Amino acid sequence: LGEILALTYAGRADEARHALDRDDPAISRSPTSLAWLSYGQGEVLAALGSDRDAITQFDDAITRGSTVGNQCVVSVARVSALAARTRIGDLA
Repeated sequence: LGEILALTYAGRADEARHALDRDDPAISRSPTSLAWLSYGQGEVLAALGSDRDAITQFDDAITRGSTVGNQCVVSVARVSALAARTRIGDLA
C-alpha cells in the first residue's frame, strides 16, 4: 500500500494503478488490510479523475474498517470520500 500511495501522491497514478493490479498472495486478507487496500484504490481512482468509482472504494474502506473498529482508516477514508463528493457536487 505504501508504494501505491507514494506513486499516487507523486502524480504517478497510472503506475500506482498497475501496482494495484499485481495481486500479492502475501497480502493479509484481514478486514483492516482490506479496508486499507480499498482506501488505496480510492486514492488512485480519485487521482485518475474517477471520483464516483473512488467514492465506492472509500465507502468500502469505511464499512470494512468500521466492522473492526479501525477508526484510523475510517477517518482518512471519510475525508477522502468527502473531497471526492465535493469535486462532483454530491454532498447529500
